[in-house]
Amino acid sequence: MQTHFNLVVTLRGMTFSAIILAALSAFAANPVPSKLPQLSAAKPAMLIGSCVELISKLSVLPGTNITSVKSIAAGEIKIGTNAVDKHCLVTGSMFERTGEPEGTPYAIGFEMRLPLDWNGRFWYQGNGGIDGSVKTALGALGGGPVTGALLQGFAVVSSDAGHNNRKTRGPGFGLDAQARLDYGYDTETWFKGVQKANGGDASDFVRFFRIPGMDHCRRGPATDQFDAISLLVKWVEQGQAPDRIIASVRGAGNPGGQNEDLPAEWSANRTRPLCPYPAVAIYGGSGDIEDAGSFVCR
Repeated sequence: MQTHFNLVVTLRGMTFSAIILAALSAFAANPVPSKLPQLSAAKPAMLIGSCVELISKLSVLPGTNITSVKSIAAGEIKIGTNAVDKHCLVTGSMFERTGEPEGTPYAIGFEMRLPLDWNGRFWYQGNGGIDGSVKTALGALGGGPVTGALLQGFAVVSSDAGHNNRKTRGPGFGLDAQARLDYGYDTETWFKGVQKANGGDASDFVRFFRIPGMDHCRRGPATDQFDAISLLVKWVEQGQAPDRIIASVRGAGNPGGQNEDLPAEWSANRTRPLCPYPAVAIYGGSGDIEDAGSFVCR
C-alpha cells in the first residue's frame, strides 16, 4: 500500500523547536502576528569542561532524573557513511508517575546528544508510529539518510513520548489521559487548524511537505532521501522560505542503502521536488523525467 509520510517545516523550528512546536499548536485558536521577527544566525559554542560534569548541572532540573552521561568518540556512530563528531550522550527520564491502566508506570524517557563543538542550534526528534521507545538521537529524516542534525552540529534530543511500550503493551497508553497528551497530535489535522486560524495561509511560519509513495518513514516507491535541515536553517536565520525540497531515490550504490521497493524502470538517480501542501509536483512539459528540475509545484 502506498502512503504519504508527513514532514512539517516550522519557522524557528530549531533553537526553540520543542517550545515553538507547542506554541504553534495553540495557534489553531490564536492567530500569530502577520509579520514575525527575523532571527539572527545561531552562535556556535564549545563545551567547557567534560561530559561527566553535566550530571550535576542537569540533575537540578525539576522532575528530571539523569540516568547516565558519557563521552562518544568521533566516528563511533555514522549517518550513512559520514562519521559523527565527538559528543556527550545524556540519558534520563522526566515526570515519573503512575497512571492507567491499574498503576502503570509512566515517564518521559529521553536521550540527548550534545556536540562538543556545538553549532548553537537545537533539534527535537519525533520518532513516529505509536513511539514508546527512545531512538538514537541523530535528527536524521527520511529513508537512508546521509546527513542529520547531529552530524551538522545540532544538539539533538529524542524521547519515547511519555510511555514505554513494554509496560503499556503498545497502544495501552491511550487509556491514560496524560499519556495521550504527552504522545502528541495528528500532523495534518494540526496543520490545517493552524492554517484556518491564520486566514487560510500560515506559510510565513509553517509549511507542510508530503513524500508521495513513501511508506511510514522510509522505503516504498518514493524519493525518500532528502535534507530538510539545511533549508530550515536558511529559513530561520536568513529568511529564505523553502518552496520545494529536492529528494532523491536510493538506487544501487547509494551511501544510505538501496531501497528495494523502487520500480525497475526508474533511474537509480531519480530526483523529485517535494512541494508545500497543497501543491504537488507536476511535469513541466519538457526535460528529463528523472530530474527534479523538469517538475513544478502547483
